[in-house]
Amino acid sequence: MIDTSGGASVANKDFQQFFSSDFAGIDGQRSALEPEANFVNRALNYEMSVGNNLRGRIGCQTIGNCGFFAVFPYRFNRTQNQYDILYRAPAGTYPNQTPNLDTTAITADGATVERLVGLNQQAWVLDTMSIVVSYVSGTYPFSWYSYADSSSINFVIKENGSIILNEGLGDGITSSVTIWELLGDIDALAQLSVSRTTRGTCHPYAIVDGNQTTASIGSATYGQIYEITVSAHNFAAGDIICFPLNSLLSFSPPERLSAGVVIATTATTIRYVGQQVSLVGSSILGNLGQDATSYPIDVAQSVSGGNLTISFPYWRLIPEGDATVGSLYGRPFFHASASAYTKYDSWLPPVAENMNSILYIACSSPSDYTVNRLPNNLAKIDDKQLSRVGLPAPIISATNTGAGALTGLYKYKAYFKRYDAQGNIIEGRVSSVSSITYAAEYGTVTFTNNIAFVDATGYMVRGCYKRTTESPTAGQFFYVDDNAGTPLSPNIQPGDVICLTDNTAQKTGLAYTFGGTVLGRLHRTVCTAFSAQATTISPTASSIRVGDSSGYTINDNTIISTGLTLVVLRTTAGGNTFYELCELPVNGYTTSLTFTDNVTDANLIISPTFTEPEIGKEHDPPPPCTLVCQHQGGLVVTRGPNAPNTVTVSTAEGIEYFPTASNSFDVPSNQSGSITAIASDSDDRLAVFKDRAYYDVVGDVDAGNFSISIKNEGDYGVSSQSSLIRVPFGLIGLSRNGFVIIKDGQLNPWAFREANARLINQEYYYNWATAFNDHVNRQYICTIPQVTGNPVGFAIDYSRRDETDAERFFTKIFERSYPTNVDQGGGGALVSNVLYHLSSAGALAASTPLTVFRRLRRFDGNSPHLGDGDAFVDNTVAINYVLESPPINRGEPGLLKSAIRLRIWSIPNDYVVEGWVPFSFLVESGASPLVQYIGSSNPLGTSATVTFSSESNLFQDVKLVKNRAHFYIVRFTTNTIRTSPFITGYELMFADNYDKEDFQK
Repeated sequence: MIDTSGGASVANKDFQQFFSSDFAGIDGQRSALEPEANFVNRALNYEMSVGNNLRGRIGCQTIGNCGFFAVFPYRFNRTQNQYDILYRAPAGTYPNQTPNLDTTAITADGATVERLVGLNQQAWVLDTMSIVVSYVSGTYPFSWYSYADSSSINFVIKENGSIILNEGLGDGITSSVTIWELLGDIDALAQLSVSRTTRGTCHPYAIVDGNQTTASIGSATYGQIYEITVSAHNFAAGDIICFPLNSLLSFSPPERLSAGVVIATTATTIRYVGQQVSLVGSSILGNLGQDATSYPIDVAQSVSGGNLTISFPYWRLIPEGDATVGSLYGRPFFHASASAYTKYDSWLPPVAENMNSILYIACSSPSDYTVNRLPNNLAKIDDKQLSRVGLPAPIISATNTGAGALTGLYKYKAYFKRYDAQGNIIEGRVSSVSSITYAAEYGTVTFTNNIAFVDATGYMVRGCYKRTTESPTAGQFFYVDDNAGTPLSPNIQPGDVICLTDNTAQKTGLAYTFGGTVLGRLHRTVCTAFSAQATTISPTASSIRVGDSSGYTINDNTIISTGLTLVVLRTTAGGNTFYELCELPVNGYTTSLTFTDNVTDANLIISPTFTEPEIGKEHDPPPPCTLVCQHQGGLVVTRGPNAPNTVTVSTAEGIEYFPTASNSFDVPSNQSGSITAIASDSDDRLAVFKDRAYYDVVGDVDAGNFSISIKNEGDYGVSSQSSLIRVPFGLIGLSRNGFVIIKDGQLNPWAFREANARLINQEYYYNWATAFNDHVNRQYICTIPQVTGNPVGFAIDYSRRDETDAERFFTKIFERSYPTNVDQGGGGALVSNVLYHLSSAGALAASTPLTVFRRLRRFDGNSPHLGDGDAFVDNTVAINYVLESPPINRGEPGLLKSAIRLRIWSIPNDYVVEGWVPFSFLVESGASPLVQYIGSSNPLGTSATVTFSSESNLFQDVKLVKNRAHFYIVRFTTNTIRTSPFITGYELMFADNYDKEDFQK
């Protein structure tokens, strides 16, 4: 803080005033003998507030103990109807029954939807379940809320102002009460009732019957089947069953939330496809088994009549659509998560980009840098599925089979097409040409499901087949299965994109069998409901409902995919122009597929002609990669250790097309190691970094019209792309020498030199650093794991701008700290203006899973329970606030001075959102020589406590007794749970005279 008064004299007193309006931040450079300036030694867990005051940061609350290794914001524009799953109690008669899985449709309105995505070995999205609690008796109003004490988050219900339930839910890290248990205690109240076992009222549940490891009982077409013995449940085939952390008896550490797809049930067993788990007897499976500690700490909810609707956050699986068969089914991030948990030396945090309403994710792992599986391959989430980016070329061939209408030399080729849930259409690389000469014959065209297709399409285990021939009317169900010898429930979910064909030929002469079942017209729709195999509906077969099932017939064994099709092209006799012959669904069960072609040239040429991609702009899938960013309207990836200097960019044809032959380049690096960060500096500049190097790529990278210059090697670089964040004045990133700014091809290492003095030569894992832009508070927040101890954090506040230069921002730097297992070392994400972060739990997280936390909301009004500030607590632990001044010597460090009084100002205003929160300070003063210390009531004490009990306490004084010293260091600390400091400034009053001894040597 700065001396704004210049030491003005009042009578025989001098004042040194320090106000937060002039506060700049921590100082790691200044000599202790220099005059005080606008810096402090420590500013821990403070931030700027309205009126240039300093306030304590707000705290956080657990939102799920899930074993995640990454969290990302996911944003999409609702240009397609959005289908959210509803659980129902199955009833009625086929084909108009009530299904076990239904949907509610939100009409496409163009709105921006934001979600939080978390990754462990699977992908999850944070969702909300709203549970109706029925009124039975009592006096309105009823209110409910949660609050934290020093050991637990508590849930309270009041009847007409009187508490009828006050339940400790645990801290959500080492202990927790499940949503199921809390609902049971609510149901036990005389005034309220809730049926936990009714589908539709609550999500499905199961109670584990004794400690057990789920038994392997064979395999389905789409993965290994395991069986659970339960004492009670209401799951049905098609449901996703999750295994919450508190249900796991043992698992390879760190433990984590996991899930599988239910395929069959009895009264006492559940069969699912997923991963094997060991379960605790009597534990609760399903979403109701997740933590009730996630219920948000916020203002109380209330009703003055009717029922109570209580909403709990929970983590919902994003089903895999990838070729993770066998033991790895259901674990697409198996290698990446294992690497994140152990964090080998060169590990980089995963990164993600939002483009075209898709979340693209790149992960780092030391193993399996191949096209097989997901470890180092670009993944995508479209809100309904997790899959691989890009489509390989299929294998297609044709043979002349029997007498038909075709004569001459014909050519065939094909490509995959994918329709995702956001309306994007991706076309894969075109296959090689297959030529055949017919002589008044028809052909048999064969597609072979090759290894590249299995591992790269992202749809190996999804889809189904039509069971029996039916002509459903609008809103009716139709039967489906997995086409096995003994049909099982297929792997399909409401909301999935559906591609199927009817029984009217796409072209005359197209058939699956010559003269038999035709290759019908393609329909692209959506699954709106799934009805399980169950004795409540006869016959006992799974069935689905789709959005446009009216007016056509679907043949038995028709392939139904979740968005993947095969487009087959053909020429006329002796021709070279390719026309679209047909488009047919291909699902994950398909090992090969044949159809017969007897389409005359006259019927073919009325179809669209096929335009070949430009040479060098082929629709190749992305290569194995570890980093991704967006630049010039496309995606850019880096290749990792297999090609440490290589950058690959997508083409203007589509952001998922990465032409192998043309769209890669190497930076001219003389530095060892792989590229550690990439970012779009400006429209025509791509910044590429290694640990101690910076390369500037200028020009159109897709067109190949660009240049590369070495801006720096051997000194400043960026160690982690997860630390490289765009703010209003450029990019801020972390190098091994501290924070840097990158803008317009220039790297500025001096902007944060005061904070950087704290970072140089420290035992930090710079490559593991993560950061995010808290644009709500206009802060860049970075967390750096240490070799030992909790991660360290820094918040760079850029909320103040130079009034004379709109492009210049004044930054103020604060430190951040969190209790053990609550730190921000795993990164963060801002979703709908709510900040979420992931704890790091150290380099090896075997004992403590990585937990997600939600920053609490500043809300007006005190706690509905205790009258203090509910937002000022890190889960259940007090926040430690420290403000320490530099040495205050009035510019005369060689002279002894006598301080008389310390005055602390706290002047709130009407814009303090959270209202007034009482707080107390422990005030300490360090002086040299140590002649005396603070203490008006205890002159010999080393500290004093001052309390601001209400907003009318504008200042508090501390008397300084016999305190002659060369300089003074003032320290304010407070860490009382659920309180927060609010400081306008402070001032020291000195005696304006010196004794003659002060001038002696």
